[in-house]
Amino acid sequence: MVAKFSLDDVCLSAGGVLIQGERPEGKGAIVYSLEKIRPGDWFIAFSDSIKDGHDELKEASERGACGAIVKRRSRYAYAPQGFPLVAVSDTRTAYFDLIGSYCKWVKPRVIGVTGTSGRRSAIFLMAHLLREKYSVHVSLVQGLNWMGCAESILEMPEKSEVLIFEAQAIERGEIAQIGGALEPEIAVITECRHPLSSASRDRAMAELYCEILETLSLEDKARAVIFDDSSAARERAREILSPEHLILHSQSNTEDLDASLTESEIWSAVQVAQLLGLEENIIKEVLAELCSEEQVNA
Repeated sequence: MVAKFSLDDVCLSAGGVLIQGERPEGKGAIVYSLEKIRPGDWFIAFSDSIKDGHDELKEASERGACGAIVKRRSRYAYAPQGFPLVAVSDTRTAYFDLIGSYCKWVKPRVIGVTGTSGRRSAIFLMAHLLREKYSVHVSLVQGLNWMGCAESILEMPEKSEVLIFEAQAIERGEIAQIGGALEPEIAVITECRHPLSSASRDRAMAELYCEILETLSLEDKARAVIFDDSSAARERAREILSPEHLILHSQSNTEDLDASLTESEIWSAVQVAQLLGLEENIIKEVLAELCSEEQVNA
């Protein structure tokens, strides 16, 4: 399953305007890699420090793209005459707008997970727990490339009930962009520590990773689950959200669990499972099974 968009979908979701060519018929997937283009797909032209997708418009047309989503410019030197072009103010922003539009159409409960460590394990455990009750789709970052997570969201099955996405960033604004598109109901921060910890570095990490809290849904049930116990992360969280939206790790809210469950990834996954209505006995059974499997594999 891959999300597909008509010209109207692209224009309405991403603020695009058809500036060249005839109106394409039907719907196509959104593709940024020439190698992945199939006849009828939309090619979206990204630019970075290495290459400019606008230089590939001719090849995209030759590979069967129904049209291209391009950044608004005066000229498109490499676009064949008559090849449909939809101009937007920024193609990366448009891509996230399209992702957000598809997510709103599928309507899963959305969980965003970030942190410098423990987030991937937390995601896998959350998915394992939640699949006891829901149809779950997981979208992960590939290396340091945000595109992998974004592309996977557009492959989410229509019947998905829960979407768990991984948010990673090198620069400010990257987590806010994907979080802003998806507006998670639950935002999870495992840990956000600099490897060479200091007050200023921890504060910078908190500012970077707590961006996800600013994208949290405005619904009353929205919650932030934060394991990190650094003063920088907690101060930042309290500046962004009111207390009723925060679930902060402490010994008191894990004292009934096995001591091993106080690790960031396990504690975070359990909190999310509880928020989404999994019964405590089911959570404990699943965790016990996982522990047994680990012992056997060891």
